[in-house]
Amino acid sequence: MKSNTLTVLSLLVVCAAAEDNSIILESFETPHHTWEEMNDPVMGGKSTGTFTIEGGLGKFQGEVVDVPFLHAPGFIQARTSTSERNFFPDVSKCTALQIIAKSNTEYEGYRISFGKARAPGGKFYASGYKADLKNVSTDDFEAVTI
Repeated sequence: MKSNTLTVLSLLVVCAAAEDNSIILESFETPHHTWEEMNDPVMGGKSTGTFTIEGGLGKFQGEVVDVPFLHAPGFIQARTSTSERNFFPDVSKCTALQIIAKSNTEYEGYRISFGKARAPGGKFYASGYKADLKNVSTDDFEAVTI
């Protein structure tokens, strides 16, 4: 698989209760959180990537390859978390997550995870609400609503 780049302008949540109908979780024009990229650490995974913030854009670039031992795809991820200095607003009354992004290639393997919730009986590392990030534009920035 060739290297993909997902370029993100901002992360928003769409809230029925908010006056302007959205709350910005992160704008890469003025980022409030520290972001990091993590390569696949499982059983000799060979996937690699980077996440940088340049010119007001978050750029997530990398290549996902099969884990040799498992003969199955590995993963890479860009992530941030809350701290006392960098907290996220209350979005409990919101109805959707929206990402304004574009990709350098058609790719349907992007996924997103949001929050720390755990499913009843879920595994230790399985947390957050997860969804596929589909229909990311390859032409220009567009909102993808989940």
